Amino acid sequence: MDVIGGIIVFWFVMSGVKSEEMDSLPSCDFPAIFNFGDSNSDTGCMAAAFYPMASPSGETFFHEPAGRASDGRLIIDFIAKQLGFPLLSAYVDSIGTSYGHGANFAAGSSTIRRQNRTFFDGGTPFTLEIQTAQFIHQFKARTAKFFNQTGNNPACRRQYPKPEDFPKAIYTMDIGQNDIAAAINRAGQEDSHAVISDIVQQFATQVQDELGANTEFNFQLKWQKNLTHKSFAKRI
Repeated sequence: MDVIGGIIVFWFVMSGVKSEEMDSLPSCDFPAIFNFGDSNSDTGCMAAAFYPMASPSGETFFHEPAGRASDGRLIIDFIAKQLGFPLLSAYVDSIGTSYGHGANFAAGSSTIRRQNRTFFDGGTPFTLEIQTAQFIHQFKARTAKFFNQTGNNPACRRQYPKPEDFPKAIYTMDIGQNDIAAAINRAGQEDSHAVISDIVQQFATQVQDELGANTEFNFQLKWQKNLTHKSFAKRI
């Protein structure tokens, strides 16, 4: 899978698998999920950091606003359910949260590249760079500290992932659509080839150099550079 395809099409590939086909697959022994992305998988970050969601958010399943830019569940919710986990808590949400089986760092309006917009302009401070920093320098380091401090108290320990869970966990990403939309809006004003190349490079840097280097997990990204950069640039 090329990187642009991975950024844009990842959830569409996942959502194309029928539930009965999922049931017939071998069980996956993942201890936790860590998700990064934009509004497609934000389960409460922006609602906790700024203003709560209003109706019709959550009305078809939760029957109340549930911090999602959806009237029901998101695909990350179904992935968690399929793996037997509770729904992922947003990292920045401080009320009613549990991180024993992972955490969600996704934030609505997020991008791979840095932004020059505030929340009131439709932007967010939680770009992919910030999300990975939150995971590495805050969540991973601090949960390990608190997990070890709880001793043999099982109730407290259940609130945090085990330190050995990080290299065994599943890492999901759903991000890039806002970068592509911005590139399309600026078509003719800047070099599309350079923009797409930068998006791909920054994504690879965050995944391989940041997450990969700090989770003892071997992230492998493969793509066909000529196809990825040129074919997309022609379309915009």
